[in-house]
Amino acid sequence: MADKPKKLSNLTIGDLDKITAYLVNLDRDVSNIVQYLDQFPRMFTQATQPTLQRNTFAFWKDSGTGKFYALLDVAGTTKKVELT
Repeated sequence: MADKPKKLSNLTIGDLDKITAYLVNLDRDVSNIVQYLDQFPRMFTQATQPTLQRNTFAFWKDSGTGKFYALLDVAGTTKKVELT
């Protein structure tokens, strides 16, 4: 799973090299955001509860029971709510 995107672009008025570097970083920023958002919400289908990255959320279908859950990890502690 990708880490949360971090802003790289920062425009300061200056020479053409700085403007070119800004445009390259801006393109990377937009690409990183799109890739990051494309992965959310994460969806799992498996028999055991998935392990989430810190401070993320996901939906999980327990393939053993057929039940659905919303999972939220806050500071390394995952909480689960059954969806009915």
